[in-house]
Amino acid sequence: MDKIILIGVGTYNRNELLDNCLKSIANLIVPKDCQIRGVISDNNPDKRAYQIYEKFSENYPFEIYYEHESKKSIGAVRNVVLKKAVEIDADYVAFLDDDEYPKPVWLDELYNTMILFEADGATSYPPPVIDGVKQIIPSNYKRRKQGSVRKVFCTNSVIFSTKIMKESDIWFDENFGLMTG
Repeated sequence: MDKIILIGVGTYNRNELLDNCLKSIANLIVPKDCQIRGVISDNNPDKRAYQIYEKFSENYPFEIYYEHESKKSIGAVRNVVLKKAVEIDADYVAFLDDDEYPKPVWLDELYNTMILFEADGATSYPPPVIDGVKQIIPSNYKRRKQGSVRKVFCTNSVIFSTKIMKESDIWFDENFGLMTG
C-alpha cells in the first residue's frame, strides 16, 4: 500500500504567490510507493485563497483540500495541516511556505533521505530561494552533515512522519500568534 504524504501550505492574502507555489508543487516527482495530497490552510478572514483552490482543485495532478483558520496564528495555520493529516491518515507531512517554489526533485530527495537514514524527518539545505532571494537561516540551524541528528527544524521545506505527533501528541503552539513558528 502506498504511503500518503500531505503537503501543507499556509497562506494569508498572497494569492499570486500561492498560485506559483501550487504550480511548482504540481510538477513534483512523486517518491516511489507514495501518493501526494495537498492542503491549503488559509488564514485570511475573507477566505481569499479559496479562489486559488477552486482554480486548481479540478485539474490538479493529485487531490488537494482547502481549510480555513480564522485565528491569526501561524501555529493555528500549521495545526490545521496536522489535523488534516490525521483525518486522511497521512503517513508523512511536508510543509512549504506559500512563497516557495520547489524544484521537481524537492519532495523525492527529502523523502528518500529520511528513509535512507531511518529518520523521523528531513529538511533541506541550502535555504530555499524565494523570489530570487536566498533566505537567511537562523544561527542555530547551520548546515550539518547529511544524516546528522537535528533538534530544530524550520517548518518550510521539511517532511516528517506523522507518528511523531500521534505518539507524542505534539502540536504547534498557537500562542506564538504572528511570530515565526
